[in-house]
Amino acid sequence: MACSQLEGAFALLFKSIHYPGELCATRRGSPMVIGVKCAD
Repeated sequence: MACSQLEGAFALLFKSIHYPGELCATRRGSPMVIGVKCAD
């Protein structure tokens, strides 16, 4: 996996057009905060 080749602290968030309702996230050494806005 590409994350094993990265150095230092990071947070990544991925979005795909193939899975429009899903997100994939990973982090190392730092907190990750994700805000969600719901449509009314």
